[in-house]
Amino acid sequence: MSDVNALQRDAMLAPGLALLRRARRDGERSLLYFYVVAAALSVWIAHYPPLGDVPQHAAQVALALDLLQGQSRWDQVVTFNFFTPYLIGYGLMGLFAQVMSMASAVKLVLSLSVLGFFWAASTLRRRFEAPAFLDWLLLAGFFGFAFKWGFVTFLLAAPIGIFFILKSLDFVEDSSIRRGMVLALIGVLLFFSHGLVFVACVGIGFCYAVLGISSWRMAVVRLLPFVMLGILTLIYLRFSRDVAAQTTEAQPFVLEWTPRRVVRFFRYQWDTALRARLMPGYVLNCLAYALFYLTPFLMGMRLRLTLRRAIPFAVMLVIGMVAPHTAMTTGFIYERFALFLMPFYVLLFAPADGPLPAWHERMRLLVLLAVPTILLAMTASRSWGYFKFNREIRDFREVMSVIPPQQRVLSLIMDKYSRAADNPHTYLHFPAWYQAEKRGFVDANFAQWLPQIVRFRPGEARVQSPFEWKPYRFDWVKHRGEQYDYFVFRSVSRMFPTFQGVPCEIRLVASAGPWAVYHRRPDSCTTAPSGGAGVKQVQGAPAAAPDPQRAAVPAGAGERLRGSAADGVALPGSAQAAIAWAASRTSSGPR
Repeated sequence: MSDVNALQRDAMLAPGLALLRRARRDGERSLLYFYVVAAALSVWIAHYPPLGDVPQHAAQVALALDLLQGQSRWDQVVTFNFFTPYLIGYGLMGLFAQVMSMASAVKLVLSLSVLGFFWAASTLRRRFEAPAFLDWLLLAGFFGFAFKWGFVTFLLAAPIGIFFILKSLDFVEDSSIRRGMVLALIGVLLFFSHGLVFVACVGIGFCYAVLGISSWRMAVVRLLPFVMLGILTLIYLRFSRDVAAQTTEAQPFVLEWTPRRVVRFFRYQWDTALRARLMPGYVLNCLAYALFYLTPFLMGMRLRLTLRRAIPFAVMLVIGMVAPHTAMTTGFIYERFALFLMPFYVLLFAPADGPLPAWHERMRLLVLLAVPTILLAMTASRSWGYFKFNREIRDFREVMSVIPPQQRVLSLIMDKYSRAADNPHTYLHFPAWYQAEKRGFVDANFAQWLPQIVRFRPGEARVQSPFEWKPYRFDWVKHRGEQYDYFVFRSVSRMFPTFQGVPCEIRLVASAGPWAVYHRRPDSCTTAPSGGAGVKQVQGAPAAAPDPQRAAVPAGAGERLRGSAADGVALPGSAQAAIAWAASRTSSGPR
């Protein structure tokens, strides 16, 4: 009798329990979508995104628009380049800039990149029938290395690359000529979005295409779109040989293989530093990402290592282990692909076979609570950093307001680190916002690099990378100091320069916080100085404690750049010790 009563009770409770499970599932998905939208909108909090290369990309778009409209003052210095793998990203930014500010246009592209990446990765997850809860992990690596460096076109191309993989799977299931042509067209779109994403995702698609080929006819049909995309690649490589990047100082190829490289590759999902920083935030991130990778196991999901599921993640591991750091003067090649690790990792798992033991069910509930909580906390922390960044850049906006439009500016950034954004590269190219908003021209400039939509005319790239990392190497003659109307300087210690031995009258016109702007008085230049004249600083100030986020200036640098106190602030030692962590590394091109 008791068994009958129990069965009746279970039958009565079953609809209610099913409703509760559905409500919990719907609530979890609603919270997930809130998290994705919040992550996408967080970039709008800061007036300028605190991301390393973003100012240069915005400056490229502004310069390209002026050239197309015939309004550029710099058409004798630069020329337009339509054959660029950044065409789609720059085109979207240029389109949005017609109805909003350039900063807003860049932020809109970044937001669309976040949303597009989540949609594409979630669609791929559903294609492989991986558990739905793993959608929470898809954006876990998006805001790491590539994002903090501001690789805008790479971020925008990432969802297009995943979409290409999806269409490759469709093409393998139905290998028709029509679907092959559609795949080739998507590949062309991907090529003009970003070359590196193109190579990686077309490579994954090719691996799927060669699986299961059983006849010559099938081989021809399946490989035809990839042959067409290969021809496009060869044409671009020939173009790159004929029109080389106009830099003689950056290293064209760097492998940089070390045994710790794979560990660093996984760390680049949240970090940008070459060396681990044993600080509380770093340790917490390590624990959080360890939890993310253990989540499928803790929730009782099955690991299914089929070749079809493993190909994308395996390709990313190969890139992380053997791809170069620099090639064709393009830097940070393998590091940026860390954002694909988590979306491809979740493809390896399938739902549990049956009911879980009681202890495993309790563990599953803890993970269901912990993972969303951690990811939402990360988004809130990043958003708070952007809010503080607005206060941090007030001084920048104040001093830049004194520079009139259409001037040529030299950027001399000694301190590149932003404490508010916790990003060691934020200010590397920050003065390029002047070029993006006031139609001026700022050196060092991305126009020296091969893939850019606007490139220097031959002989015009006098200020070349890695100058932006080592501004103390400024030489008046070598860098043609007389061509600059303004000089923008950043030093947290307010170790502002004096211009000694130069043939022009240069005076300080604005300073606020760590920023200073100097103006070259028009028609004040006399006979050119001998080589080595440039920015000097007063010696003899007391030494300052080194910043752990930065590397010391190389020996002898103080002979070119020495300091003078501003507003009565004491100076650090005779040579500025505020070069960012990568100052001793050679910068290698566009991102």
